[in-house]
Amino acid sequence: MIYKKLSRMLKKAANKIAPTNDINEIKQTPATDNAPTLTFRYTDYVRLKKGRYQSVGKFGDDIYAYEIATGVADSPEYHQISREEFDSFESWGQQEEMDMKKFYEIKNRPVLCSGYLGREYMDTSKLWDR
Repeated sequence: MIYKKLSRMLKKAANKIAPTNDINEIKQTPATDNAPTLTFRYTDYVRLKKGRYQSVGKFGDDIYAYEIATGVADSPEYHQISREEFDSFESWGQQEEMDMKKFYEIKNRPVLCSGYLGREYMDTSKLWDR
């Protein structure tokens, strides 16, 4: 009986915190001009091409990103790339000897979001248009 009561209490609390069952759903937050703005979480990344310890993919329809595993726990970090860099990933990211110049060029760009605590949502102020 105590178990059933506790279970109901936990379900009610969980529904108040996150009423949706899909934790990876893209959330919409109202902007100042009442137009919805998309907020991406790092788990919304769709991996499209893989290399060694890295990949390229997309957030949504038009934000291309480079994913690299960092730290002792291999937490993912995402940096924005252009469509041209995405298309040419095979030449610089999937070779046995990776193009380190290209790697550092992308790695030095701002981090859009990552798997680290407090950085899981995309900082849209760091997006650029190419």
